[in-house]
Amino acid sequence: MRAHEVMRGGPRRAAVCLLLGALCAPATVVRAAELTSAPHFLALGDRTRVVLFAGAPVGGAIARRSADGGIEVTVPRLEVPDWLAGRVYDDREAGGTGATRVSLAATPDGEARVRIEADVPVRRVHAFPASRPARVMIDLLASDDSPLAADARRPATEARTREAARPAATPAAPAAVAARETAAPTA
Repeated sequence: MRAHEVMRGGPRRAAVCLLLGALCAPATVVRAAELTSAPHFLALGDRTRVVLFAGAPVGGAIARRSADGGIEVTVPRLEVPDWLAGRVYDDREAGGTGATRVSLAATPDGEARVRIEADVPVRRVHAFPASRPARVMIDLLASDDSPLAADARRPATEARTREAARPAATPAAPAAVAARETAAPTA
């Protein structure tokens, strides 16, 4: 065998070996995150926010309305521990009136089902994951003209950019400020 023939077969053999190794390797199972506390309720003016803390990052959440008018949020790969499942939580401990109620359930597929019932009208629902700490946030918006939660979470750099674009107020002339400071009070 000549040197150039060995070189041609070498990378091919290596690629085949890597491919076979990957196919024969046992599948890695990624453990699902688990809820770590009861739901938290926040009253934020135009919305009520339900926060569910998890022990690991959460990939997403899907919200939909059920036939009876309630709201169901499905969170894939999020486990609900037995001590949280099946109970009904409301917003009274957060200073609310008990008008928003949440129940948690686990599915056989390893998803968390969050059932929300509200006595006040909910026009839109926005469910999304967040990190640091890992959590799922569910915004219950009272009107259609409320901004989405993503708008409320704009990075601080955007706010600084907007502030820099605004015309600055012109400061008072130094002579005028000095005159005000040295003027004697009138009786």
